[in-house]
Amino acid sequence: MYRIAIVFLRDHAENKGRRIRRGALPLPVGVFWMRPVSKPAEIALVEQKEFSMRYTLIALLLCSLMLSVACRAGKPIHSYDYALEQSRVSRSSSHIMRDAIVQACVQCGWRAVETHKGLIEASIIVRGRHTVVVSIPYTASHYEIKYKSSVNMGYKVENGQAIIHPNYNKWTQRLDSTIQVNLAAKVI
Repeated sequence: MYRIAIVFLRDHAENKGRRIRRGALPLPVGVFWMRPVSKPAEIALVEQKEFSMRYTLIALLLCSLMLSVACRAGKPIHSYDYALEQSRVSRSSSHIMRDAIVQACVQCGWRAVETHKGLIEASIIVRGRHTVVVSIPYTASHYEIKYKSSVNMGYKVENGQAIIHPNYNKWTQRLDSTIQVNLAAKVI
């Protein structure tokens, strides 16, 4: 036959040399199984039982959350294609378009390199693990953001459609929006 002993916070704190506020109620810290002994001085802790259904449920919830984040499904790749309105084309030039694209790349954390006239390659490295490279062909009145390559983004082709990590679309959408804002400021 086993006896149950409840250890209270006040007892626990006194053993550790901590002070407890006067008048504080002792709070249970743990429940321990005690083995029966013939003399009270020989009482020893056999096994600590602190398994709680609450902690088990919290652990299961955290594991399932981490698993769902790690196994995030890929999304189709979006390409962005933007043309200036006809009324604004006369006030634009390829130089203005290039400056707006390069400025947007810098603002969004992308590294832009003009490989040749009318084509910019932009790359971003996120947390030192994920890399995306896009090509941005442009003219005085038009630009397009196209996927070129990536590292650790889960790129694959399924049923003829390119699939990639959802963050790719967020990063390129932000880049596209910033380019449009910069163009609006330069071509009034």
